[in-house]
Amino acid sequence: MQSLKRDQQAELKHMHITKWRESGVKMSQYCKEAKIPISTFSAWVKHDSRAKVNVSPDFKRVVMQGAVTLPKTEPAAAIEFTVNDTIKIKLHTIPNHDVLIAITKALMSCN
Repeated sequence: MQSLKRDQQAELKHMHITKWRESGVKMSQYCKEAKIPISTFSAWVKHDSRAKVNVSPDFKRVVMQGAVTLPKTEPAAAIEFTVNDTIKIKLHTIPNHDVLIAITKALMSCN
């Protein structure tokens, strides 16, 4: 990576960080598979200004596998999920059955 220009290095680091976050796997597992020392990768994550997000320590990441195509519906109906009066999600279109099940299961794990 030393032969890359600074902007190319930053882009490569950010690509790995994005790929890791989208994978849903633990950082240690990603580093092992990508053959990147975890100490190096941790430093990349800490210093990647494009990836900084303020996230509550209670945040639960929900990753849906596979492509989901939502059907077009009329905007007359809405579904609202509320968990412990702290998490509120309102869907203005009704997604398909599989998406509703995935959302419900994810919210149930927040309890």
